[in-house]
Amino acid sequence: MLVVVVVYNLLIKANNTELRQDSEAISLQVEKYFLPFERMVEQLALDEDVQTILTTTKAGQRMRYTRRY
Repeated sequence: MLVVVVVYNLLIKANNTELRQDSEAISLQVEKYFLPFERMVEQLALDEDVQTILTTTKAGQRMRYTRRY
């Protein structure tokens, strides 16, 4: 009986380790996928016209109805 419990615990631990490693690998893949988009947004955030539109557009208002658009 003790052997069964030890083997079971080892299997659970191995499974948890594998799940954690898979999760970390997927997380890195998602990060790599979104990296180019993150860079584009960073560049857009520096644009003066974009900043103006974002600060002058009211909640619920369409951007095309702002003065700067």
